[in-house]
Amino acid sequence: MSSLSFAELLTVESLPDGTLVRFNHPHLTRASARELAAELFDLARRGNGPHLYVDLKGVDALTSQVLLRLIVLNRKLQDLGDRLILLNPQPHVRDMIQATRVSDFLTVGSRG
Repeated sequence: MSSLSFAELLTVESLPDGTLVRFNHPHLTRASARELAAELFDLARRGNGPHLYVDLKGVDALTSQVLLRLIVLNRKLQDLGDRLILLNPQPHVRDMIQATRVSDFLTVGSRG
């Protein structure tokens, strides 16, 4: 992932209630977790509304470091009155999110 720029890694769409981000790379790794979280925070702050939707449909793997960064990002957004929502995780990614109890800290859902 480190050889891809964020422009190549992310597809961003403005929605009436926030920003939707889709990943164009199937593996989110520790190598760029901090930079990824910072980019997502910037996108949320520039967005139209209080929600940052992160679509995980195309993501095959998340490291624990990425999950930790998403939890920290969610807390930062909540402090500003915003919200991070993870969408459409693959079944094995959803299982990992639930098994690690990350779902206690993050909203996980689905959206078309």
